[in-house]
Amino acid sequence: MNILFAASEAAPFAKTGGLGDVIGSLPKELKRNGADVRVILPKYDEIPQVFKDKMETANLVTFRVNLGWRSQYCGIQTLEHEGVTFYFVDNEFYFRRSGHYGYGDDAERFAFYCRAVIDSLPHIGFKPDVIHCHDWQAGMIPVLLRAQYSPYYPFYEDIKTVITIHNLRYQGLFSKETMMDLFGLDAGYFNGDQLEMYDGGSFLKGGLLYSDRITAVSPTYAEEIRTPFFGEHMDSLLRYRSEATVGIVNGIDYDLFNPMTDSHLAVTYRDSLSKKRLNKTHLQQRLGLPVRDDVPVISLVTRLVQQKGIDLIRHVLPELLSLDAQWVIVGTGDHEYEQLFREAAARHPDKLAAYIAFDDGLARQVYAGSDLFLMPSLFEPCGIGQLIAMRYRTVPIVRETGGLKDTVQPYNEFTGEGTGFSFNSYNAHDMLHTVRRAVHFYLHDQDAWRNLMANIKKTDFSWKKSALQYKSLYQELIREAADASKERQRAWQEAERRRGEQEAQLRVAAAHAAQLREAAPAAASGRTSAGPKSAAVSETGEDDGGGAPGGKAWWKESVVYQIYPRSFKDSNGDGIGDIPGIISKLDYLKELGVDVIWLSPVYQSPNDDNGYDISDYRGIMDDFGTMADWEKLLAEVHSRDMKLIMDLVVNHSSDEHAWFLESRSSKENPYRDYYIWRPGRDGREPNNWTSIFSGPAWEYDEQTGEYYLHLFSRKQPDLNWENPRVREKIYDMMTWWLDKGIDGFRMDVINMISKTEGLPSAGGDRYAWGGDYFMNGPRVHEFLREMNEKVLSRYDIMTVGETPGVTPDDAARYANADGTELNMVFQFEHMELDSGWGGKWDPCAWKLKDLKATIGRWQTGLHGRAWNSLYLNNHDQPRMVSRFGNDREYRVESAKMLATFLHTLEGTPYIYQGEELGMTNVHFKGIEDCRDVETLNMYRERVTEGGGNHDEVMNAIRIKGRDNARTPMQWSPEENAGFTTGTPWLHVNPNYTEINAEAVLADTDSIFHYYRKLIALRKIHPVIVYGSYEIVAEEDERIYAYTRTLGNDRLFVMLNFTGETASFASPYPLLAGGGGELLIANYPVGEGSETSGLDAELQLRPFEARVYLLKAF
Repeated sequence: MNILFAASEAAPFAKTGGLGDVIGSLPKELKRNGADVRVILPKYDEIPQVFKDKMETANLVTFRVNLGWRSQYCGIQTLEHEGVTFYFVDNEFYFRRSGHYGYGDDAERFAFYCRAVIDSLPHIGFKPDVIHCHDWQAGMIPVLLRAQYSPYYPFYEDIKTVITIHNLRYQGLFSKETMMDLFGLDAGYFNGDQLEMYDGGSFLKGGLLYSDRITAVSPTYAEEIRTPFFGEHMDSLLRYRSEATVGIVNGIDYDLFNPMTDSHLAVTYRDSLSKKRLNKTHLQQRLGLPVRDDVPVISLVTRLVQQKGIDLIRHVLPELLSLDAQWVIVGTGDHEYEQLFREAAARHPDKLAAYIAFDDGLARQVYAGSDLFLMPSLFEPCGIGQLIAMRYRTVPIVRETGGLKDTVQPYNEFTGEGTGFSFNSYNAHDMLHTVRRAVHFYLHDQDAWRNLMANIKKTDFSWKKSALQYKSLYQELIREAADASKERQRAWQEAERRRGEQEAQLRVAAAHAAQLREAAPAAASGRTSAGPKSAAVSETGEDDGGGAPGGKAWWKESVVYQIYPRSFKDSNGDGIGDIPGIISKLDYLKELGVDVIWLSPVYQSPNDDNGYDISDYRGIMDDFGTMADWEKLLAEVHSRDMKLIMDLVVNHSSDEHAWFLESRSSKENPYRDYYIWRPGRDGREPNNWTSIFSGPAWEYDEQTGEYYLHLFSRKQPDLNWENPRVREKIYDMMTWWLDKGIDGFRMDVINMISKTEGLPSAGGDRYAWGGDYFMNGPRVHEFLREMNEKVLSRYDIMTVGETPGVTPDDAARYANADGTELNMVFQFEHMELDSGWGGKWDPCAWKLKDLKATIGRWQTGLHGRAWNSLYLNNHDQPRMVSRFGNDREYRVESAKMLATFLHTLEGTPYIYQGEELGMTNVHFKGIEDCRDVETLNMYRERVTEGGGNHDEVMNAIRIKGRDNARTPMQWSPEENAGFTTGTPWLHVNPNYTEINAEAVLADTDSIFHYYRKLIALRKIHPVIVYGSYEIVAEEDERIYAYTRTLGNDRLFVMLNFTGETASFASPYPLLAGGGGELLIANYPVGEGSETSGLDAELQLRPFEARVYLLKAF
């Protein structure tokens, strides 16, 4: 079994009381019983340096922890001590302070700790069966697990929790507002039945409510806290959870507290009373008491506070000092009690020694040198002093409360049973009577005293018995988790069985419908059918004439919608789109009919490249919300039968990522080769590659005197995929997200992860394009196959790689039919048709024949070999209606035509947000209106530094700049297009009053509703998904026509790519009498007949699109 102790203290690293002793000793005993027990605690500044020096840093784990709007660094350092693994949560802001508690931000400090414990588990490679939480500082762990982790992430769903109450008085009380802010919990968690306490919230109450089991540190204390007197206003809750509560008495570390080996003692001993008397003499001498063996030494080692019963002692102190006994007091606490004992010691130096401080060595000498040990506590959850006293053969005097009652058996002089003396009522004279009785036995009944010693000798208050009780509790929880897992599996299997039955019924219905469709024309013409033949891909994954590599797949039949979160919908008025804003528009996407949402990066990022510079792969950017918001998004997407894929950016990270901060700190740092570092050559960069975002691809780092490679911004250093540790870290991160439940990845510039060995310079200028040496590199397929084997192949997901510079043959390797790498890739050939010799920023007119050639090459080149991704715009490309259509008088018609084109090719269509509205490019007035790093760098290089023509460069930006696609989504004609109530991060396109979602939803003939029809047709007609492509009238410079064929079905598509009416000679004129069904058109066709318009000579209006399904050919 795997057990993780979560506690704020553990001896010998950090200790303020008994909690530290428990956490320092119990795990060792559990380890001896076969459990893998580990401990996680804060890395306080006061941890002794000798332990800090031993903490492992070679395998330092770092990640970000989200606390509301905050995102904080967290490091996990490891140390093995006495056979137990200890993890230390490192954050200097929270824990590099004097002391452990008592700061004004303790809520935030231990909220961070609770979240860090949970978030650390996938990072440290340890999945506990049970997290055992201790006291309020760890109390919110069960709440967070139940509310924000287990329901959404399979990794966490079987983890059980236990919380131990060491002292119910300390509850972790803070304001509701503070806790809601820190934990991302809504107000519903802070009513009287939940975390609310004293008009605030309680960490401890959260643990008591949400943990699977509660333990108290003694059976009596477990009963006491269910009563109003001891219950600290939580008694009703503890009565409610009584069946889940058990009391297990604490033990002590018999190796640590051992009079036979204790180096602090004057004389070590076992059961020898004569040697114990020598320790008594040494104690009397050290503290200035008369050396007398004829009187008992009665001691207290305690905190001087009311809870410890000090007020009882004060009430009868003169009577106590009149006894024939000596007193030793060791401890600190309330000033009034400290003064009480100082003054008493000054008046009675022969009777009382008061050491108002704490000294562990002296405390052990007191345990060994005393005859009696007094603990008159008002309440005592367990108590450790009485246990240590008995270990050192000192007789305890206790009040019968909590663990004192459970561990000290009152002496019965008639039966000879008992291990000490006790009194029940919290009353000074009852205590005085019991002390007198104990002194009497010491002075006058040596037989009874020897009998007491013999009884104490038989006790065992080590952790052996208690550890077995804890182990039994853990086993019970693990069995419950296993049973729950089996029940989930049974329910899943039942759901799968029912789904299979439903699918079988649907297949039968579909086959019957197909028979009816084939029989109808045959009957009308007097022909007979030889029997039904499916025009769809068969159930075995094969096809009839079409050819679909790898057979049917959900991602082939899906339509994907890309969301650029910063520009989609702002929910809080800060001018930046966010995750709650996305959630608010999911019904809109469901109405559109899309199947998959591709979410551009929402990870933690400094935003140099709008999120494609990631500083924490497992954190959510504060601008976008919290991890809880993201989890809700995933759940809401799935509840609408849609899927969610995430952007994976692993060619490079941010220069603010913890890996890079370590990497650049020194050449010897273990993270150095996580990135690509090289010394300069002849006072220049290591090679002459230019960055894709302008300027050199190398940045000099003064601290270490070397350059690092960045193919994009200087704040986006390239990761070194040659390092297997880098790959493993990436695969672990991918697995972490997939285990959360996402449905796949879009992989950013994934074909750039392998660089040519030696990083050779490109030919030509001082700075030259080096793509031949970093695109489609020598090991890229090896890396992707490894990724697929270790991660992707284990999930039913969708993967698409962004792969600039690939050919169809390249793509067939990346997205091969064997499924050993990716499902599909984004290629860029058609995105380069309007680029001149100067590249992207040298725009030129594109030609339809070139578009036909490019699309045809990819349609035929991948058919039967791989799978196409279909797109005409995205977050990196200008708006398609402005680029390939007409965004003025024919905006609606050309947007529908382009949509028809996109959705009737073989492959998976990708819709970019706003495309379904017909959103257009924007006329930027000047460079100050732009935000894109690529654009700004280019302008600076060409105009500011290069002296180029401002107007020419701005014209290129208006045509090709990425900000065209990033202007905020236009939801309504209200101010700022309904995107935000604040100031948008990027200006809204001024045409939002005309072009917006509210308008298109109300217009049944809008672009939006046309998209809905196209998406619905894909679900009805398999030929649209799987049919083979064949060009028609290839040389026509105005009309783009093609067919798609699957079995007996043929799709005929005609698209006018011009703003003029164009004549077209149909190759299928004889079918106008009944052989063709018009599926969709963006103009009215004919006069009502579904077959109208398929004539020998067609006149296609400006940007007209028609799609026919031909039934015989």
